[in-house]
This record gives sequence, structure tokens and C-alpha cells, in this order.
Amino acid sequence: MYSLVYGKNVPNTRQCFTREDFRYCIFGSLDRTLVNGTIVLCDALDTREEPLNAGAVGTVMQDDRFLYVAFSFPFPATNLNLSTGGEVYNYINATSEPTAIIEKITEINDELAPFVVSFSLRGPSPIASDILMLPMTAVINPNAEFAYVSGHPVKAVNPGQVYDCGEADYVKFLCGQGYSDKSLRLVTESNSIFCSESNNATVWDLNYPSFTLSSSTKSESITRVFHSTVTNIGSAVSVYKATMAVEPSVLSFKAIGQKMTFAVTVSGVVASGSVGWSGSLVWDNGVYQVRIPIVDCFSIWGFCCDAMRCDAM
Repeated sequence: MYSLVYGKNVPNTRQCFTREDFRYCIFGSLDRTLVNGTIVLCDALDTREEPLNAGAVGTVMQDDRFLYVAFSFPFPATNLNLSTGGEVYNYINATSEPTAIIEKITEINDELAPFVVSFSLRGPSPIASDILMLPMTAVINPNAEFAYVSGHPVKAVNPGQVYDCGEADYVKFLCGQGYSDKSLRLVTESNSIFCSESNNATVWDLNYPSFTLSSSTKSESITRVFHSTVTNIGSAVSVYKATMAVEPSVLSFKAIGQKMTFAVTVSGVVASGSVGWSGSLVWDNGVYQVRIPIVDCFSIWGFCCDAMRCDAM
């Protein structure tokens, strides 16, 4: 067991710090003599360099912020919510010689994991609204339309199919987005790459595993044709059937690494509502189910902010 101290009670009075600095364990605010060999309670969550620099063997933090942010610490540390942290604070104040120990973390199997954190990038990209930043699937709750990923992190290790997209594909995409030759060379770090009629492609030509149909005009009926090329990395002989109408509706692979192309036509009309609607195309061979999200939305400045009715033909 180690002595447990509160940052505010072990101040570095030789420097010009406030009481708030002490309790938050601001850099340089702790007295090294009083802190050495102890565990320090601090009222904020950060990388905890100050307790370590002051000679602490560990730190306990109380903070309700950053609940879904991963931190790494240079020594034993734990973060408590304000309610539990308040109990530790009260223990320090009510005990003449408070002590503590930080146990090694115990892993648990959280059946709800993984989930999309609140600050994640989701929905169509603000730069190119017809690209889905985080692939999504259809959901029951329309208020969480963009808070679902399209795949499973374990199954994704062996997906069956992949969508290859190389440098040349992204160059075509950037040219289609209006990048100048100067900007393109800054991105690619190559002076030999430039935009031309042959490599000027639309966003729908990018071999990306999602299909997004956006419109910035209400009541506009729009139709897009998406062409995709998939590479077989599952079983050598595989027959995939589509769960919706595509051309072709069956992909018959005969070798690992074989590529096949298909086309999907998606149409939509802006309708009333507050969020976009989504669905998905699934290629199923009985072993692998490869899901490609389809999102249809009304877009202002690249952000989906109204609903559309989407019919994939």
C-alpha cells in the first residue's frame, strides 16, 4: 500500500500557482518532497506527467469528461467518475494516513462492444457528400442513422471480398473534385501527375465499399449508377448472390484474387424528415456476407440534414 494524497494538499508553494492548479495537478504545481512515493488524487484527466515528474508511483483522477477516449499513461493510473472520485476525496479528508494501491486492470467481455463513439466522423463526407466516411447499415432508430458501422471487427479480418483502390483511383477522384495540378502534386508528392480528360472521374467511379446518394435541392429526383470491382479473397470457388437487384446479380469466382465488376443504380427523391435513410446490398455465398451500405440524404454544405426516400433498382 502507498500513501494517498490530494494534489491540492501537496502544493509547490515556491512557484506562482493557484489552488486550482494544485488540485488539477498542473505541470510544476506539486511539491516533489511531499509527493515522492505516493499516489496522487487529481481533479482532471490528462497524461499525468506532473505526478510522475514529482516522484509519485501512481495517480487517481476524477473526471466525467472523455468517457470514450483512450489514454495511455507512463505509470499506474486510473480514472474515476466524479461520484466515485468524491468518495476517494472524502476518504482522504476523513483518514489520518490514507493509503491506496492501483491493481492491474482486469479485462471483461463486454457484449455491447464495439460501438461508435459520440465524436466519431460519421455520415457523408463534408468534402464530398457522395462518400460515406464511416460505412453504415440500415437501422431501426432513424435518430441514430449514422451511428452504426457496416461490418464486424472480427469478421472483417477475413471478409471474403475486398474493394481495391490504389493511387491512380484516388487521383481520378481528386481530379473529378476539381483539384488543380498544383494541388494534386502537393498531395501525391509527384511532379509527373496531372489531371486530364482520361483521368477525370466522378466520385461514383471511386471503388469504395459504400454508395451514397445526396442532393442539395429538395424535391429533386436523382439517379446515380455506381460501378464497383470486388476482389475474391475468400474461397477459391465462390458464388455470391446479391440481396437486391444489381447487374449482374450473381458473381461466380473461380480463383483467389479474381476480380469481378458489378453496377448498382440508385434513385431517390427528397422527402420530409430530419435524417437520411439507409439500406444495404449484401453479397452472400453462404459463408461470407459482404455488406455494402447505401445512404440517401439531403445535403447542405456536405452534411446530411433531411430525409430522402431511397429505392435501389
